[in-house]
Amino acid sequence: MKCCAWIVSVVAGVLVCGCADLQQQANSEQAQQRWGRVRARVKLQLAERAFEHAVLDEAFDHCREVVALDPDLPEAYLLMTRIQLERGELAGADSVLGYAETLAPASPDVAYLRGVISERRGQHTEAGDHFRRAYEAQPGDLDFLLAYAESLLAADQSQEALELLQARCLDFEQDAAIHTLIGQAFSFLGRHDEAAGSLLLATQLAPQDALLREQAGLALLTAGRTNEASLLLEPMLDDATASVSPGLIVAWAGALLDKDNAAEAIRVLRRGLDRHEADALLWTLYAKAHLITGELDTAGYAASKAVALAPDLAEAGLLLAYHALVTGRSDDAVLAIQSLLKKNPDDIEARLLYAHALEGQTGGQSQAVEQYRRVLALVPDHAFARARLDQLVPEPVLQSSPSPEAAPEPESPN
Repeated sequence: MKCCAWIVSVVAGVLVCGCADLQQQANSEQAQQRWGRVRARVKLQLAERAFEHAVLDEAFDHCREVVALDPDLPEAYLLMTRIQLERGELAGADSVLGYAETLAPASPDVAYLRGVISERRGQHTEAGDHFRRAYEAQPGDLDFLLAYAESLLAADQSQEALELLQARCLDFEQDAAIHTLIGQAFSFLGRHDEAAGSLLLATQLAPQDALLREQAGLALLTAGRTNEASLLLEPMLDDATASVSPGLIVAWAGALLDKDNAAEAIRVLRRGLDRHEADALLWTLYAKAHLITGELDTAGYAASKAVALAPDLAEAGLLLAYHALVTGRSDDAVLAIQSLLKKNPDDIEARLLYAHALEGQTGGQSQAVEQYRRVLALVPDHAFARARLDQLVPEPVLQSSPSPEAAPEPESPN
């Protein structure tokens, strides 16, 4: 009996020691896993920092280390997706996002990135659905709100986008992006004054954003608020480092010309040409402005410069022809206009100028009449062409036939 008791005691001791070893091993593995997750979080922070500083390769390498330490961390796959989107690697982004979607199928970040991938592929309806799900899951996220609103604007649902943004505007009233999108929605709806107001507010919230300032300036010009636009845009001309697009200068100078302020238009155009000397449209407007002010030499030089830069730009060719006409070179004007009409026979302005030039030539009246008739064939209600044609070919006055003498009243019988 003592022997059996000893054996039982030994076996029990071995079992106890074995269980202790197993427990110790399990505790060690759990501790290692916990340590691995801690290291993974630290590596993830390093990856996020590198991504914020646009060091994409380093960020991606850190993400790989994160996944090796903790393969069940969806944030790592989401960041890898963003990195690949920045690189333009859509297929890779789609594949990696699939792992995140498996781990966190209801994540609004997954829905948002799905929307970005669909948008990059031109699948705008699908993108809008993904952005809507992301926003509905987390309506307090401004990025999700803006992405959903942008998808509505892209789908020509400007009124829906405007209502969505206005409903949330007070929640993000100090953010320039939401006011910018509200301005775009107003603009798409043709409410230009309200668009200008929203974009102007956005520039006050983000005064260093040159692109936003340009957008607001264009909106003000479209709304006819030229003086306000000039005040907003003037600092950009004074800043040599600011990027000012030629399209903005053209719109600005054109609005000034519409306001009969050719001198100010010339000043703006001159500053624009300092930055964009090879832009034919700027030279064209520069020529037009100098024709208005009567500075014919500068106008002729500018028109010639525009034609040299863009031989097919019809407006530049017309200005050059008009310059030839007003400086007494009607033959040159006629040749220039004939060249334009060969390229575009339906150019109304060229035909009108051609008719005007022909009127001044000896024996050219009949040809001018033909040109005015051609204009009326293209635009039947063109008032100027009709008036000139009536002056050159007056309708014959119809002579009224003499009224027959009244027949004598028959004598009444007695």
